[in-house]
Amino acid sequence: VLRKPLINMFEWHIGIKTGFRKSIGKGGRHLQKYLEPEIWKEFEQTYTDSNYDNIWNSLFLFYKLFRKTAESVAQEYGFQFPEEAGKRALEFLKHVRQLQKDAKAIY
Repeated sequence: VLRKPLINMFEWHIGIKTGFRKSIGKGGRHLQKYLEPEIWKEFEQTYTDSNYDNIWNSLFLFYKLFRKTAESVAQEYGFQFPEEAGKRALEFLKHVRQLQKDAKAIY
């Protein structure tokens, strides 16, 4: 669910870098070729096992990668990234992560 929007954002990022002359391929199969090595390494880390904490860490890494890339793309085109909405979403996720396993309500 989260991977496709992130890959779409990477596609914009790579398009800007290459003047939209390069393709990331179907499903992003050429991402590694065009992404900065540190971004690729973090993207690889979003593939996780079924460990509860690792899943949460992967989710927060998705957020970090999407936000960083989206801010860059938005700036390139003169758009404002909705920073406040992003902060609220991140705080909500942090809150949900801290809930007890038997919680009956979020708030």
